[in-house]
Amino acid sequence: MGTGRGAVEVADGYEWGGRDPRGKTFKEMRPNWELPIHQLFVKTGVTIFFQGHDHLFARQEKDGVIYQEVPNPADLTYTAFNKDAYRSGDVLPNTGHLLVNVSPDSVRVDYVRSFLPKDENASQKHGSVAFSYTVKSRRAGSPPPPSSSPPATRAGTFVATGDGTATDTVTGLMWQQGDSGELTWEQAQQYAWGLTLAGHTDWRLPTPHELFGILDHNRNPALDPAVFPPTGAEYWWSSVPMVNDPNRVWVINSGGGSGPHPRNETVSAGGTKRFHVRCVRATTPASSSAPRLRVNDDGTVSDTATTLQWQRAETSDMTWEEARHYAETLSLAGHTDWRVPTIKELDTLNDESRVNPSIDRDAFPGARAARYWSSTTLFSRDTLRAWFVEFRTGIASYDAKTVRHAVRCVRNSQ
Repeated sequence: MGTGRGAVEVADGYEWGGRDPRGKTFKEMRPNWELPIHQLFVKTGVTIFFQGHDHLFARQEKDGVIYQEVPNPADLTYTAFNKDAYRSGDVLPNTGHLLVNVSPDSVRVDYVRSFLPKDENASQKHGSVAFSYTVKSRRAGSPPPPSSSPPATRAGTFVATGDGTATDTVTGLMWQQGDSGELTWEQAQQYAWGLTLAGHTDWRLPTPHELFGILDHNRNPALDPAVFPPTGAEYWWSSVPMVNDPNRVWVINSGGGSGPHPRNETVSAGGTKRFHVRCVRATTPASSSAPRLRVNDDGTVSDTATTLQWQRAETSDMTWEEARHYAETLSLAGHTDWRVPTIKELDTLNDESRVNPSIDRDAFPGARAARYWSSTTLFSRDTLRAWFVEFRTGIASYDAKTVRHAVRCVRNSQ
């Protein structure tokens, strides 16, 4: 916004948020203004703000206000310019336009892609809808809706202290910024046990969910290089072997996926791929081991760790667009704010201690060993693919949006 890049990343500054890096107060700088612009948005019930400055599609949210960056309508390179300035939300490359439909109680925004005839192919269709969402109206003075990114299901702001570590402000986990270099899984465990870094010796291999949590699916490679510099790794080890095949271990890959891989795939074990380890440590005491999932008597399941509320029943298979429409029109347990979960939210339901399906059947008795859609579009030129979790073993991967998969809707309960 303004002369800078990004949206919510800079919304606290100057006229937008009132903060001045020189220490001057907002009233000193703008003596006749009632409030900074963002605070006025919140006070007066503004739900969405469009800007066209950074030449890409980006949708972010702050205090219930959507900051929507308008894409470049005629970019022959189909590039996501300035994407590194956007550290959250949904970020997609050019080129295209926004189709905005306004009704008395909501606004629907569709990102319609544009491709030259010579650039069209099976995955790049002129006129295809790459992303869509609906924003419901809000009265002036009413509280903003809950954040669309619950704290336990997204990576927070990483604070690097210059000692080779970065702490996630959401999870409280402290991460090694570099990594081990290529190792077998057994060597990775020894490496973590012997690591002394930033004055700490309690480093360990991360769990699959912890590891998946540092991924950023709005970029490819799917790690923020300002926090985690490139190391040449293709995969990173977790601490958990596959439950029905101990010769496989859960990993994440640099493209944003996760799944169990054979131990002997890495170079040091005779394979051809590079598996590293990025160690982690907790900065707060471990949380309660009580069951997370609570079955309600209204057809929903509540997750006490993430504060998410899930649809308990199963659905038929549907395309990605059909899944989004189904969620937007779902009325369940007295609520109408259901949506398709993000890939990180969906991954929280995966249970690596189970297979076929890899989900708690007490909470979800009809769950299938099948692929379930997320709302997260694959970051690529074509934007015609989206992420899913396959609840046979629990892998996270992607597929064409025209393929039919199941969906389990979610809402924020707080």
